[in-house]
Amino acid sequence: MVDQAKVETVAELHEKFNQAKAIILADYRGLTVKRISDLRNILREASVEFKVVKNSLAQRASMGTKFEKLSEHFKGPISVALSYDDVIAPARLLSNFARTEPKFAITAGMVEGQLLGADEVKAVAELPPRKVLLAQMLSTVQGPIRDFLVILGGVPREFLLTLEAIKEKQSASS
Repeated sequence: MVDQAKVETVAELHEKFNQAKAIILADYRGLTVKRISDLRNILREASVEFKVVKNSLAQRASMGTKFEKLSEHFKGPISVALSYDDVIAPARLLSNFARTEPKFAITAGMVEGQLLGADEVKAVAELPPRKVLLAQMLSTVQGPIRDFLVILGGVPREFLLTLEAIKEKQSASS
């Protein structure tokens, strides 16, 4: 007989996996309920959802989603951090938490369709926020254009300065 609660849990998780942009998995063994609650509050402030899930249900829920590759990492006590907006936020927040809580360990993640190991998740966490990256890219793109416009503006300026010098020379010789 199929347990209806498990079917509903798998369906709910499947929907969350379909909507998420990034998922980070972590081993939470050894954490107190208070520390897990603290982590949940930190993640909630950044619009990141944190769930402790049963591995078999998470594996079933991931099937047919873009996070299906994560199914092999659903082993042991596992928690799932899902982000629906900012793809870097869960990696950054979980990495910061792991620095203060040695019992907490990031095991894997998936960001922008890329399966990441624990070290790669930590590397993603070190990236600047999306707005900063976009500003840096825009500055890089604008640099050559800005320099070209300065050069173009210099040609008429130099021409006018040359005409001014010729005019002064002619008025001085007259």
